[in-house]
Parts: sequence; C-alpha cells; structure tokens
Amino acid sequence: IYVTGSTNLIVDSSTFTNNKAAQTAGSGYHGGAIYNGSSGILNISSGTSFLENSATTSGGAIYNAGTTNVGSSVNFSNNNSGFNGKIFLEIKIEEFFSYTFI
Repeated sequence: IYVTGSTNLIVDSSTFTNNKAAQTAGSGYHGGAIYNGSSGILNISSGTSFLENSATTSGGAIYNAGTTNVGSSVNFSNNNSGFNGKIFLEIKIEEFFSYTFI
C-alpha cells in the first residue's frame, strides 16, 4: 500500500504477508507492506499482522514519513530490510500500545 498526499488510511484486523518493496528502475524501495508519505496519516488497528515482508532499503513492514498510529495487539514477525529493520520512522509515531516484534 502506498499512501501519498493528505490521505488518511485505516488498516483494521488485516494481515500483510510476503510483500516486497524491491529496487527497480523508476520505483521506490521502501516499505515492504506499507509506504506512508510525508503528509499521510496511517492508523493501524488491533488484530493486524505484518509477516515476512521485506524492503530493499528501509522499513521491511512499514516505511513512515508521515504520522502513524498503532493500536493494541499488532504483530510484526520476520520483517526485514537492507538498512533500517522492521519499521522505518522518519518523522513520528503517535501511539504504540501492546505489540509484538519477532
């Protein structure tokens, strides 16, 4: 998912598995499952899982340059990237409650 502009995206009880942001000519390579641009607002509700996602550069599960709110019981398992791990946070995360990183 690519969030750009002043978009407000709500992710509720979803599963993201085996997504890849790979470097190719003319495309980005950040955020294996979700890329949240500088003006975007990403709200991730409880019961959401990010499993085995990857990115060539930053944010195996999520690349965040905007605002991200993460609810309770969000699972991050086996996500990876070339440089900046499971979640890349450029600006801020508003809330982190109960979450699992594996």
